[in-house]
Amino acid sequence: RKKPSVVTDQDVSAACAEIAASIGERYSYAVQIAYAFGLRRRESLLLEFHVANKQISQSGKIDVIRGTKGGRGRSVRREIRASLVGEKLIQSVCTAFPEYRCLLLGDTYKVTSSQLSAKALPLLKKFGINRFHELRVAYACRRYIEITGFEPPCNSAKRTVEAEMDRDARAMIALELG
Repeated sequence: RKKPSVVTDQDVSAACAEIAASIGERYSYAVQIAYAFGLRRRESLLLEFHVANKQISQSGKIDVIRGTKGGRGRSVRREIRASLVGEKLIQSVCTAFPEYRCLLLGDTYKVTSSQLSAKALPLLKKFGINRFHELRVAYACRRYIEITGFEPPCNSAKRTVEAEMDRDARAMIALELG
């Protein structure tokens, strides 16, 4: 990689504010959820936020079921730790849309996803976020720093973490990302 993959909280906040103002709050929430929990586009749109809110209050984690790649069954858990920011985000989504289960808000996934691509992605690009997937990468990088205390290998020129710690951090992050 020629330059480090760096998406900052400020970039995401500014992009989400503009997305909410111009195309709607649900698209802003989809971006914020993807960034806070490292979810794919489909997973963030299909996340049942009331269920996630209950899971966070009980265990401090969410279990992603809907929209996962490979048709993950309910028997395989994919738990993602909820930070304080993630917890407040899910609570605000529940408050904003009390009558809905997920961010589709009665539309089909195809319609909502295409609107996200057509209208929100250009606004994300304006703030240096070229693809929705970069929000997932940013989550992985943040988690690597939280676990090891060092920059991830993709963002640093030299290896700074012991091999065993690096391997353990990668394994933990891989489980969270599914």
